[in-house]
Amino acid sequence: MASRVFWPRMLGFLRWILLPVLFCSLAWADQSLADGEGTADASAVPPSLPGNPIEASALMLGDLTGKQQPLMAFLGTNATVVVFLHPSCPLSQRAVPALNELSASLAGQGLRVLGVIQPDVSLEDIQAFQKDYSIGFPLGIDVGGACAEAMDATVTPEAFVLDSRLVPQYGGRVDDQYLVRGIRRPAAQREDLAEAVDDVLDGVPVRVPRTTPVGCPLERKVTATQPAAAPEKMLTFHKDIAPILNAHCQMCHSPGNVAPFELMTYDDASDWMKPGLREIEARRMPPAQVEGDFPFVHENSLSKAEVETIREWLHTGMEEGNPADSAHLPPPPNLNDWPEDLGPPDIILEQSAPTTLAGSGPDLYRYVPFVLDHPEDLRVRAMQLLPSNRKLVHHALLAYCPSDDIRQMDPAILQENYGLVAGDSAPGYSTRHLFGLKPHAGNAEDGLPAISGIMAYLPGQSATRLPEEADLILPAHSDIVTQFHYHRSGKMESDRTRLGIWLRKDDGKKRAVSSSMFLSGDFTLIPKGSKNFVVQTSDPMPVDAWIYMMMPHCHQLGKTIDVTAWFPGTDKDVTLVRCPSWDFNWQATHQLAEPVFLPKGTLLKSTVVYDNTDSNPRNPFRPAQHVFQGENSYDEMLLPILFFYADQVVDPQSSYWYRYGTKFRRAQFFRSLLEKKYDFEVMADGSVVRKPDFEP
Repeated sequence: MASRVFWPRMLGFLRWILLPVLFCSLAWADQSLADGEGTADASAVPPSLPGNPIEASALMLGDLTGKQQPLMAFLGTNATVVVFLHPSCPLSQRAVPALNELSASLAGQGLRVLGVIQPDVSLEDIQAFQKDYSIGFPLGIDVGGACAEAMDATVTPEAFVLDSRLVPQYGGRVDDQYLVRGIRRPAAQREDLAEAVDDVLDGVPVRVPRTTPVGCPLERKVTATQPAAAPEKMLTFHKDIAPILNAHCQMCHSPGNVAPFELMTYDDASDWMKPGLREIEARRMPPAQVEGDFPFVHENSLSKAEVETIREWLHTGMEEGNPADSAHLPPPPNLNDWPEDLGPPDIILEQSAPTTLAGSGPDLYRYVPFVLDHPEDLRVRAMQLLPSNRKLVHHALLAYCPSDDIRQMDPAILQENYGLVAGDSAPGYSTRHLFGLKPHAGNAEDGLPAISGIMAYLPGQSATRLPEEADLILPAHSDIVTQFHYHRSGKMESDRTRLGIWLRKDDGKKRAVSSSMFLSGDFTLIPKGSKNFVVQTSDPMPVDAWIYMMMPHCHQLGKTIDVTAWFPGTDKDVTLVRCPSWDFNWQATHQLAEPVFLPKGTLLKSTVVYDNTDSNPRNPFRPAQHVFQGENSYDEMLLPILFFYADQVVDPQSSYWYRYGTKFRRAQFFRSLLEKKYDFEVMADGSVVRKPDFEP
């Protein structure tokens, strides 16, 4: 087996040849911005702040002992931050570290931070929120919702700064890391709340007194002026709403699963379905909605009739009904254990140590090897990645790699622990390049690729099962390397993931071999200001094969993704999968209800449209900046992954993997030239060495 070799990425003389090419492309990119492609800011203008002092003596808050006191009792002497929070809102949770820091650092200057919780949250949930997130400032329960009404609060978290006269001087977000819910910048560029507090304490006008907060909708109680007309048909939770939630929502919105709140009971639905309906109507929920010319397994989209049922139930009093009407519904899948119908896995692998992350900091991409190193090839019928903490693991990609390559990992790669902050600890390593391994040819004896992607883990997912007609083959002396994407929750959390492998029992049947293809796009960068930047790629099928599953993939600038097939001898294509409104936060593998035969020579084509303008609410950068092809979430890519089975492996030489890596390395080389960040340098004797102080 060929040994692993790294590519030198800094060849001094080439920069003088290649820089003009790069600068020409950037000059064109700057011109596209000057031509006016989508430079307007999409942020809504928030309402004006209340101009009068808040009547703090009339607004009542309950403390965590159950007693009620006026808001006056919670105020600071010189300034008060009143921030509306909800224990189940992820953005509220992630705001806590910044609020804790603000409270601790400025308490001596007469500032007090006060968290206000809506009255529909139980005292037990508030106490757990305070304990779990180590909240160092007081929390109060908004009696009757009057405090939110007085300040016109609309989301959680939303912060208001009151001066010593109780006049609101600032209202809006804590910082600008989130410009749209679910879309996070690499780091905040403005600490809006802290800046406003400094101005109030200094006695000067707040520089930016109003910003648009981003978070979970805060539902204020509205008293009806007249009784609503009686509906012709009374809808109830147990008869009409519970079946919809059971079919579409509870695989994630259930205890221990990835969703931030549950939708299991009448009380859950009463609290969350009004904002939930807005997400459904915007087609953000259920997530990962796709289209195609062939039906999918478990296609999770609500019908127009189901959406109308939810809307009518919300508008006609949200009646609970008879619990017996929903007693027959099956429980949600238990995603915290192995599937019962598969039985215990034949092989269980576990992380060598837990991954522990502090509450605040950047998302972490970490490569964690699972040692397998079996002496013979293994025929696999199912695999499952089983995190112990699903809220920490955003997603994961799995590949098999030669065990010797893992053992001989470059020490420089093992020392690249970028992404880790104080308090973090994690097994494995960090790298920006294809698991840190160079693709190489497969074993000529068995025709298997030496390195291959095998599956993905995504929220709400159970075991990945191979079709009855096919097996996945793990070559002898391979390990499993998993690229984890971890995101932080606002508190210290840990995960120790296990990997279960179910082997095919020898039943005498001859089965096809499952393999995958990266349909990777070829581009260097997406210029800032480009409204509809189109990247296309195509590849012919090298053998007769059946396609059975697809995973569309790009990053945060993507708007639409299409994967089509042109059959030999035809003049039109069919759509295998289409994402009409791509959402990076909700990705999934989509399995066809029946595999589709693709004869040799079928042209597979993928098209992605990107929007790299300020008007794109999902753009993590404001103002927009040039975005290079790369593996980081703030880079961009075109990488649908297609899964086939055939009589032979589709790509025995790892050529798709090799091409994928080549495109990335070329883009990153250009980026290094532009930004003058070289992780290699040429010494006086002509040798090339890695710079010890390199920071990616």
